[in-house]
Amino acid sequence: MKKKYLISCIGVLILMSHRVGVAGNLPGSVTITLADAYYHFNNKRDLNNSAFPNLALAYNFTQHWAMEAGAGILNTRQSEELGGEGVHGVLYNIDGIYRFGAFGHLEPYVLGGIGLLTLAPNGTDSEHPGNINAGLGAQLFWGPTVAMRAEFRDVYQTTGNSYNDYMLNFGVSFLFGGDKT
Repeated sequence: MKKKYLISCIGVLILMSHRVGVAGNLPGSVTITLADAYYHFNNKRDLNNSAFPNLALAYNFTQHWAMEAGAGILNTRQSEELGGEGVHGVLYNIDGIYRFGAFGHLEPYVLGGIGLLTLAPNGTDSEHPGNINAGLGAQLFWGPTVAMRAEFRDVYQTTGNSYNDYMLNFGVSFLFGGDKT
């Protein structure tokens, strides 16, 4: 029931924010992205792969450059060999984004940055392991203020044990403000 409610709310927001005009990220605009990802844990972690709902807030300095802060919640389980105990956590990221020129309503981009993953219980790993991440993706604009977003991101843990996770992220971005000249 909650999932249907969330999808309905997103649909209403899309319809309310749809306007005719040029699509794309404008200098000075703010972007809010609601997304869900498939998070694939490195096999050495002995954790089940998980859905990863997340939220990101970006500021677009220019049409090409942006800075984004994001956070998401992980709820998974340890492998059955370790007892199948529930594991909960949060992934935080701060990323720089470079957007290439638009191809019609499609804007591809690359991103990279740093982050922090908290997992509880965390076994023998560092309590709050840092990471670096990099990825590529694209936004498909439905109008000047709404875009569908898809990306692949590699998340490499740099502290404690070294793990290489990845995520496939899909969401809806809403743009506010910006220089329309």
